Amino acid sequence: NLRLAPGQYVVHVAFGRAQATDTLEVREGQNSKAMVLDAGAMRLNAAVTGDVSIPINLLRFDIFNSGSENNRTLVAQNMSANDIVTLNAGTYHVVSYFGDVNAVVRADLRVEPGELTDATLYHRAAQISFKLVTEEGGEAIADVEWTVKTSSGETIFTNIGAFPATVLAEGDYLVLAKRGDTVFNREFEVTPGQGKEIEVLTTVY
Repeated sequence: NLRLAPGQYVVHVAFGRAQATDTLEVREGQNSKAMVLDAGAMRLNAAVTGDVSIPINLLRFDIFNSGSENNRTLVAQNMSANDIVTLNAGTYHVVSYFGDVNAVVRADLRVEPGELTDATLYHRAAQISFKLVTEEGGEAIADVEWTVKTSSGETIFTNIGAFPATVLAEGDYLVLAKRGDTVFNREFEVTPGQGKEIEVLTTVY
């Protein structure tokens, strides 16, 4: 309840990220205004194909208004799994990020008025760790410079250490392990599922 001088006004109402705007004409005496917010909600989660769970710290979501790829507006950014966001009813473009490299899934989802859209997106990816060893199953060698390249030669991950780890989308890769002036390498394949450790042998160049 508030006092307003007679005249024309604009009323804006927001609930979460859902919002509506309407005009209001105030006359002498008592006035009232009812607005219906055409809103629903969305809750997102993701897993690896095969229902392998993803650690919550490696998962985030962005939500965009639906439209052409060059004409989308960001609605919500860096949402965590199971966060509930209130949105105007409509279709939205959702992007799920598993890790920080190339495991990305997109989907268009519909929000209905007064309803919760509960969706799980599935990644074809896996967590991958690396270690440089002198023999299979051996102790990891420290102070190694790591580089991971795609089959097309694009560098997508670099790190220095004994046990680097990342998330990679399904596909073929080449890992390079540099220690001093010597570079060791290994080709490997990522398939969706549980995490996998890649050993690079110092006896193989």
